[in-house]
Parts: sequence; C-alpha cells; structure tokens
Amino acid sequence: AMHATKTLVADMHEALQDLDIQRIGDLLAELWRKKKLFSEHVSTDRIDDIFARLQKAGMIGGKITGAGGGGHMVACCHIDQRDAVLAAAQEMSIRHVPFSFVQGGVLGWQSPIRTIRTP
Repeated sequence: AMHATKTLVADMHEALQDLDIQRIGDLLAELWRKKKLFSEHVSTDRIDDIFARLQKAGMIGGKITGAGGGGHMVACCHIDQRDAVLAAAQEMSIRHVPFSFVQGGVLGWQSPIRTIRTP
C-alpha cells in the first residue's frame, strides 16, 4: 500500500499545479483508501463516519493530518459544495479552521505575524 501511495505523488503534483479540484479530491480519496491499508490503527469508526458524512454532503476527498488522536482533516470539494460540507461538519461539532496555500507550503494557524521565512 505504501508503494502504491508513492506512485500517486506525480499525479497529485500535476493536479495541484493545474488547480484541478476534482482530480485533487479524487486522489485524496484514493490516497485515504490506500493509507487505511497501512494499519488497522490509521482510522477509527468516528473518522470513517466523518468521511462518509462529508462525502455525502459533497466532499470529493480528504486527508487526515496529525497523529495520536489529534490533528485535522483537510476536505476537498468544489466551491458550490463548500457550504453544504461546512454545514455537515458543523452538525458533527467539527470546527472549521481556515487555511491558505502560501509559497512555502500551507499556513493554517492564526497569528498576528503571518510571515514565512525562506532559508
């Protein structure tokens, strides 16, 4: 499963460069299915339920970040599905954390200083 996951890196890179939301979401969904094959501890019933409910609301795919019971989920959807996905998350008491892509990666936390220093 890990080797199969690595083969999708070039596809994701291309989808991100093309800003192809559908492809990004499809790849995230596929990567999630593959990651769950790594170990039975990758997901929980709660996480699987969240994914299923968000997909029903319009999420194409998502990515879990963090480990050990903490972290975030990145949900990918078309802009016209955003409100429905956010409403579904809110129904599950999931807090929306805005983030943005920046030159050096992703900036997700709120800070009075929004500076990224390049090495």
